[in-house]
Amino acid sequence: MINELEEIKALFDEFYLIDEPINNEVKENENPIKINFEGGNIKGLVFVFEQSLSAADKEMIHNLIHKAMKLTMEAVALVNLSSLNEVSVEQMINVIKAKHVI
Repeated sequence: MINELEEIKALFDEFYLIDEPINNEVKENENPIKINFEGGNIKGLVFVFEQSLSAADKEMIHNLIHKAMKLTMEAVALVNLSSLNEVSVEQMINVIKAKHVI
């Protein structure tokens, strides 16, 4: 490498070799956003509700997912917006990697 530098140096009037700065590791956010949801979220299909669901509503949603959509709860995620505590819908979508939000 020293010979290569000498050859390059001969081509220019002035030649400076500058060390590249050492890249410091970027620390992950110390307080990562945690989203609690029901289901496995395998398919990225997320159902968002403004409040917690009653037992009857949960049963209706489970029947819709299982019988009408032919999916299991492992395929989808159910998110209660009231439990997100200052987390925007956009942040929730990014954190749980939602592909479709209903």
